[in-house]
Amino acid sequence: MGNDSQDIARIFTDQGAVFVKSPAALSGTLQQVRAFIFDWDGVFNNAVKAGEGGSPFSEADSMGINMLRFGYFLRTGEVLPVFLVTGEYNPAAVYLAGREHYQAVFRKIPDKLAVLEPLEHQFGLKQEELAFVFDDVLDLGLAGRVALRLLVNRPGSPLLNSYIERHNLADYRTANSGSTHAVREVCELCLGLWQQYDQAIAYRQAFHPRYQAYLAARKQISSQYFIWQNGVISPDIA
Repeated sequence: MGNDSQDIARIFTDQGAVFVKSPAALSGTLQQVRAFIFDWDGVFNNAVKAGEGGSPFSEADSMGINMLRFGYFLRTGEVLPVFLVTGEYNPAAVYLAGREHYQAVFRKIPDKLAVLEPLEHQFGLKQEELAFVFDDVLDLGLAGRVALRLLVNRPGSPLLNSYIERHNLADYRTANSGSTHAVREVCELCLGLWQQYDQAIAYRQAFHPRYQAYLAARKQISSQYFIWQNGVISPDIA
């Protein structure tokens, strides 16, 4: 794979992705990112619900995030912090975070801007160090404040897509929707722009000592859980 950001971008635009910000500028912003926030409904899935049962995730997306974190580990020696933010309960989000050792899940959050305070004060992360993967109206407040905004495409929302781009609320719009592995797409994009894709895959393929070191470091992370109660975000149990 070519290392030039334009070469990598061409692979994604050929599939229908849109670089709202130029590939070079997006790559520059990505170098400053120290953590990823993922919305849940419509990002990991098609946002369809059956009562209060929540919505699922794909193992292909989970692997994408794992490789993204490993690529970051190869660059920095640290495990990339990952946070899930959902306006609902979504038991699958809790399960995935615990299994994969994500830093935290924020649940029942009606105002996603509110997560910036615990991210800064409890996790030491500033808004200019955050990337956000999102898809809908409830996410726009947070998207307007963080460094890197990765919009999951939904063909049924052309006016929303236009609004987001006209108001500078996204840097990239995926070719894929939540039901066709948009999370995997943004993870591969970022790995490529970090120039870590081939090495990360080769090391994982060989179960290289560097990958084993990453797994050991990841295992030390205990997921935390938070919930919106009485207008504030409070600690919660899984």
